[in-house]
Amino acid sequence: MNVARLAPWIALAALVVFEALLARALWRAPGPKRAVLVASTVLASLPALYIALVWAGLVEGDWLRFARPWGTLVGAGASAFIGLRLAARPRREKALRTALFDLLVQTAALCAMGVIAGPELGRPLDRLTVLVAVDRSRSIDRVPNAEARVRQELSVAELGMRADDRVGTVVFAAEAATEDPPRQRSTLAAPQRMTVGRDASDLGAAIRRALSEI
Repeated sequence: MNVARLAPWIALAALVVFEALLARALWRAPGPKRAVLVASTVLASLPALYIALVWAGLVEGDWLRFARPWGTLVGAGASAFIGLRLAARPRREKALRTALFDLLVQTAALCAMGVIAGPELGRPLDRLTVLVAVDRSRSIDRVPNAEARVRQELSVAELGMRADDRVGTVVFAAEAATEDPPRQRSTLAAPQRMTVGRDASDLGAAIRRALSEI
């Protein structure tokens, strides 16, 4: 049995059970029912549930993304702890004031979780980045019109790109350097020409350099 394939479903089931038990514990806490506290605490756990749904492949995570998904789990745990402490706190104020207090405290916890997790709203990411590795070693001198052919191929590649796609150039020989950082096709190419040692041809260095630019 592939445990890695089951991990998203196990996490999803654990979160659902966690939220159900949390809501039950808050609702059955001694004293008057505090619906606002129950709703706000469970709401703070929803980002972690969303991450589990995306991980399990049940939801497309294109429009809402988190820079640090683990922050949603930290936020859910902190919100649950705060909610249980508030539920155990004797209510001395009027019902409206208590509900407002519960809401404000859990909203502050939710905002803190947002700072940690880094949520991002936007359109689906469907951008292609093409980095062309150009050999500048001495062996390239034996290729007729090498520079002109490189410029022509870059022009052809840009014609087939979409507006959000990016293209750049990495030159390599004994070492590698970024000559034209990734840019949209509507942006002019960088005018500089990088100088690299020409006594070797290290394609691996070019690949590593390209990966660092993506």
